Amino acid sequence: MPRINTATLSEHRDWRRNQLIAAASAIALEQGGQAVTVAAVAERAGLSRTSVYEYFGSSAELVADLVIDELTVFAQSLQGAVALTSDPYDAIDAWIDAALRYIADGRH
Repeated sequence: MPRINTATLSEHRDWRRNQLIAAASAIALEQGGQAVTVAAVAERAGLSRTSVYEYFGSSAELVADLVIDELTVFAQSLQGAVALTSDPYDAIDAWIDAALRYIADGRH
């Protein structure tokens, strides 16, 4: 029986999903998107491939969720940067700066 690290099963599933997405992200950043496979993510997370399939039906589904999560992070960083100013020209500069920082961090 798997160990539950949270108060509820739902929280555990969210925690495990986030762990798998983080593993997939690390692999993509280190080795490129083609290296993100169920086997590689399972190994990085210290789980069996079967366990990964409990959360994602395929490598494609895993990668799609990774992309959606990363786009959410990107959008939040842009929104946060733009929210710091009321001047529209400064907002454009802030948006560009935030986008370039995101790209420079290697998360693109």
